[in-house]
Amino acid sequence: MEKTKIFKSGNSQAIRLPKKYRIIGDEVYIKKMGDGLLILPQNSAWSSLIESLNSFSSDFMNSREQPIIDEREDY
Repeated sequence: MEKTKIFKSGNSQAIRLPKKYRIIGDEVYIKKMGDGLLILPQNSAWSSLIESLNSFSSDFMNSREQPIIDEREDY
């Protein structure tokens, strides 16, 4: 884990991002999670979620008990 500086910009706080954490674009989404912050580029906020789907094994949740699917009439 690396450290970086927090500084004041007007009445707001700003964080200096090291070069290797450079974000492409002008805006980001930010969310406070406990004592931490999650920062996602606005132009690709969902890409990290989509990429993470490949991390699940093929047997993920196989043992989860699912309710029986009801048979319903077509309208």
